[in-house]
Amino acid sequence: NLRANPNDVMVKHGFHSFQPRIEFITAHEDKLNIMRWYVIEHKRSAKFLFGWKPKIDDPETTDFTMMVDSLVMVRLYHKNE
Repeated sequence: NLRANPNDVMVKHGFHSFQPRIEFITAHEDKLNIMRWYVIEHKRSAKFLFGWKPKIDDPETTDFTMMVDSLVMVRLYHKNE
């Protein structure tokens, strides 16, 4: 549980591990921007994750409201950042 035990969280990226600083994204507009970025930058992953169709769906006109309202989003930083 990230909220209850943030000091127990470890991130491993390749051979490097670190304890992150966790930021919970709560602003609706920030979540929408993250979703738009995700479907633009990671089309194939978005297709497998939630059925995004990059040739048909448009990130600027798609309503992600129901999805972002049901998701908890976090950003992870190195503690010294």
